[in-house]
Amino acid sequence: FKVLIAFYTVFIYNLIGGYKMKLIVDKDICIGCGACQATAPDVFEIDDEGLANVLVEEVPEELNEDALDALEGCPVSAIAEADEDEEEA
Repeated sequence: FKVLIAFYTVFIYNLIGGYKMKLIVDKDICIGCGACQATAPDVFEIDDEGLANVLVEEVPEELNEDALDALEGCPVSAIAEADEDEEEA
């Protein structure tokens, strides 16, 4: 369900312009499989601990589709869009 909301949010904001996607990785869930890095190498990397890391504070608009594919393709759903509370933390 979260994936559908994220997809439609990005789709609508892309239609009207100005949407800035911000992603987070839950390191307690991440298994470090590298699917996100393979799908969106300009957005994700596997760090020294073997876990996914977001490389950009805001996903550039031209990478939104790849970033969403990575979010949807994460086998353990460790990637999510950051909400305002998480952005301030």
